[in-house]
Amino acid sequence: VIDYLGCEIQKTITLEPPPPLSFISEVISETVGEFEIPCKGESASILFTGTGGDHTNPYTLLIDDEVAGLFDQSDKTLEIDLDAGSYTMKIQDNLGCQSMESVLDLDEPDEELTISNVEVFHPNCIGGSDGSFSVTASGGIPPYEFKIEEEAWQSSGTFSNLEATNYQLTIRDFNQCEISQ
Repeated sequence: VIDYLGCEIQKTITLEPPPPLSFISEVISETVGEFEIPCKGESASILFTGTGGDHTNPYTLLIDDEVAGLFDQSDKTLEIDLDAGSYTMKIQDNLGCQSMESVLDLDEPDEELTISNVEVFHPNCIGGSDGSFSVTASGGIPPYEFKIEEEAWQSSGTFSNLEATNYQLTIRDFNQCEISQ
């Protein structure tokens, strides 16, 4: 800059872009083995944390190019639940700048835990306690455990020495998914 007297001053001004916009995603719900979603048909809780870019306003999470939520302004996080599937994600800042895309795959067992076969043998006499029943499970992730009422878990689906009444049957699989009947 030169003034009217011919005096000159030079000042170098450097314009730097904001830090690159990025995020991490973390499954915060319970996972078991290879499954982010241990039980078929449930969802996983995902925590997203954003950094960089213009963070004067909340970041926006985009999943498959659709707005999925706004990050908390104070700690730059967002928690959402997602079903099993593959998701292409990125975040966008207040200026419209976007992070690199990231793919999140959420897996669940192929089949829902179900009670397959029930075979009932009624007591021989009124008031007798020689009844029994046997059940099998399918789906979920074997091995399975079985229990009736408040009894202890057992590896067999056969229950003996039972009186004539209704029983609450519960089955759970390796992933701790439960079904009751």
